[in-house]
Amino acid sequence: MIIFPDRIFILIPKCGCNSIMSMHGVNPWAKHRQHIENKEEAVLYLKGDYPHMPVSQIPKRFSHLPTEAIVRNPWHRTVSRYFYLQKMNDFEMSFEEFVKSKYIHPMYKQDPDYAKWGSVSWTQQIEWIDDDTTVHKFEEYDFTLHENKSHNQDFESMYDNELYKIVGDYYIKDVERFNYV
Repeated sequence: MIIFPDRIFILIPKCGCNSIMSMHGVNPWAKHRQHIENKEEAVLYLKGDYPHMPVSQIPKRFSHLPTEAIVRNPWHRTVSRYFYLQKMNDFEMSFEEFVKSKYIHPMYKQDPDYAKWGSVSWTQQIEWIDDDTTVHKFEEYDFTLHENKSHNQDFESMYDNELYKIVGDYYIKDVERFNYV
């Protein structure tokens, strides 16, 4: 999460987190970090070495601040997570196997908190926020800087009817709350 003097930005995995961190000058993993500027006195709050934490884990001293987050089409987010794991972990698995097994790499299973809240999690986006969180859609967000962009923009081609239904059923609360079809 990014903590600003007047708000908290909840970083939901595979929803533009690297871009948001860089846009606000707090991305320690950015290759160009010496060229980004923290103009809003933002602080990247980490748990261990990852910035992905839900509203329920906001430290008490910041709990008075309003929250905002970006959500993403669940089908696109699932494809993005699949390609992220391929890139990061060199695993050989079809997209079909990945979806049907709700795959989490063994190295992440050793840390249940990371498996639930980290960049590889299958946790529904609705679990990251609360009713008061201001929600932006990834597809409509004005990223002034877009990093770590997925190279496969044809997300729909990854799905047959069965896989589409599996992901839709699993993320039904996200689909309904954020009006994804």
